[in-house]
Amino acid sequence: MTVPECLDEAIEHWERLAGGTRLPSEDVGALHCPLCEQLGCEHCPVAEFTGAPSCNLGPYSDAALARKRFGLDSPQFLEAAKEELIFLKRIRDCLQITTGRQKY
Repeated sequence: MTVPECLDEAIEHWERLAGGTRLPSEDVGALHCPLCEQLGCEHCPVAEFTGAPSCNLGPYSDAALARKRFGLDSPQFLEAAKEELIFLKRIRDCLQITTGRQKY
């Protein structure tokens, strides 16, 4: 799977989480992330975008904390999930502009 395909799948995942329409087995974390599963941190566009070795500097950490504290169906988590979704879409848009997806 290519980086753009993984990023698109991650966006779809966070659209479901943020919209309260997650699949029964869907959750937050590396085991549920197409980017983590397929690419690992070293090839992840989030790491490239932030310059950090993991997702912890982006809005993901707020979503993970809200999930732990309040649960996946809480307003706090849904709001944090929306921020992660916006962030991933911004990364996708930047990759399309700067690379025309040719880099991957």
